[in-house]
Amino acid sequence: MGCEFWSGVISAAIVGFITLLGVYKTLKGQEERDEKRRKDRNKAVKKAFYQELNTLWEKLIKPVEPFWVEYEETRFLDFRSFLSPDYLTIYRSNANHIGHIDDPELRDKIVNVYILLQALIDGFKVNTEFLSEYNEADDRYNETIAKQTNPSAYQSQSLSVKYGTEAAGFEALRDHALQKLKGYAPELKKQYDDFADSIEELLDMLEKDILKQELPKPKWSWEQ
Repeated sequence: MGCEFWSGVISAAIVGFITLLGVYKTLKGQEERDEKRRKDRNKAVKKAFYQELNTLWEKLIKPVEPFWVEYEETRFLDFRSFLSPDYLTIYRSNANHIGHIDDPELRDKIVNVYILLQALIDGFKVNTEFLSEYNEADDRYNETIAKQTNPSAYQSQSLSVKYGTEAAGFEALRDHALQKLKGYAPELKKQYDDFADSIEELLDMLEKDILKQELPKPKWSWEQ
């Protein structure tokens, strides 16, 4: 009787242990799958950030560089940019996922670069508005001067005076717009330089991080 009792206890204990082991393996397996999904998601998001920023830099922002060479002479940026926050689709749709990136330095750098990019987009917008004001006033000034110097204008003193007054008004508007362009240019140049330095550093960090994750993990002798 005693043997049967202990035999039953031992059998129950074994069954219980096996059940617990099965539950543990199931939970462990689920945990590993969740961790893999998290890492895969992180890698995909970082790749997406890299592609978005690299494209924006190469196609929409880097082309401004030759105009900064002209800036050294003109003291204003003669460049129209229509870059919009709408281009930041990856960042806007994945901003809440940045907090899940393991590397705190990389997290901070991504956020900082996008803040600088937003400031640069706003800066380009302001400059483009000033440039439009300048070009419109300059065109109107030249058109009015052409009318004033037209032979038919000499036949009427009133027309000549009229065109001369209008030309002076457009010249004043043009000069005012030019002063705004020149006054704003140093701030815009700093925004551009800060972003250029930061994005190059971030792209390098992302490249190294992505490459590190994609390299095959070495197998040690005890894992063979």
